[in-house]
Amino acid sequence: MRKFSVGFLRGADFSTSIGVSDWRIALYMPEYGFETWIFGKGEFLEECPKSFHFIKVAPARIPLPQTIPMSYQFVGHASNLSLDVIICNPSLAMASGVIKKSNPNTKFILDIRSIPVETLSLAGVLNRLNFYCSVRCNHFDAITCISQEMLDEIIDNCHVNPGKQMRVWGSGYDPVLFDPSIDASSIRQKYGWTDKFIVMFHGTLSHSRGLFEAIRSLTELINLGIEDVIFVIVGQGNARKELSEYAKSISVDDHVYFLPPVPHRDIPHLVAACDMGIDPLPDHPWWRHQSSLKVFEYLAMGKPVLATDIPCHRGISDAVWIVPDNSPILLANGILDYRGLSEKSKSEIQKEAISSASEYSWRARAGILADFIYTRVL
Repeated sequence: MRKFSVGFLRGADFSTSIGVSDWRIALYMPEYGFETWIFGKGEFLEECPKSFHFIKVAPARIPLPQTIPMSYQFVGHASNLSLDVIICNPSLAMASGVIKKSNPNTKFILDIRSIPVETLSLAGVLNRLNFYCSVRCNHFDAITCISQEMLDEIIDNCHVNPGKQMRVWGSGYDPVLFDPSIDASSIRQKYGWTDKFIVMFHGTLSHSRGLFEAIRSLTELINLGIEDVIFVIVGQGNARKELSEYAKSISVDDHVYFLPPVPHRDIPHLVAACDMGIDPLPDHPWWRHQSSLKVFEYLAMGKPVLATDIPCHRGISDAVWIVPDNSPILLANGILDYRGLSEKSKSEIQKEAISSASEYSWRARAGILADFIYTRVL
């Protein structure tokens, strides 16, 4: 039986990839019999497994959408490889259509990790239009999506052909990197966190993710005399400057640490240093049916996650600490509830986090994707 080849066209920067590390599913496809290729920008910092290949493309140097020059490079590389299957996200649909012309036998899967978000700007409007056109493209043989609820919404709103092959695979974590036995005492000492209760967020820093409310919750804690809680934010985004200024304006900047983006392989060490993860998303169509990467990464490290009561946070684990919404007082109460538990109770929750995370690894997710390709696509 010959080995099939699969390629992933991704817009991620592999040097950091905070918030976009779902590409790591590709690292485990060789375990299911695929010769695997991944295309992207940045430096690939991992040791490649057998039957895995990385092709680096150059970032754009001109003021155009990054996907245009990236797509041009993807077409040149992927067309020459004649891969059996190519998986791409909506922003790269143009590249996949061109590749299909020269490789008509290649099967194409449109992989949807998110509906368009932050759509009020001109770029957002264009992104939404591109998304709709991509989903409606006839050259895709199948669609995969991050959650069933999001897929149902897309089918209804974009009038997807119900006869098209579809499958869901959610977000996950890399079991090689996220090792709950990592000792983070040196990190806590480095930043002076040894006697602090650390709440952590890592990912894209945008205005609509509940981060302003999370920072505001610190004032609720301080008003109650709780001075040891700090909020560690790791990442970059268009709201970073405003978040920093907001923390200063409400006099909690001594309790908020902004760390720059780091290689994804360094994230587990920072998570190991925290006491609790947080994902304070509001109940908004952009986020309601997501599958948040950070939630699974915190759980894998034995950390409970303070999260809002929206569909994407429900039913994952008893270690996901659900609060009704992201109002500052409710977030503060959620932190207090866990902080005030006995060490024995905390230990039980940490064990529950690790146990429940096991089914969400990228290895497990790769098994779902591989089965779909073998049985429904090839």
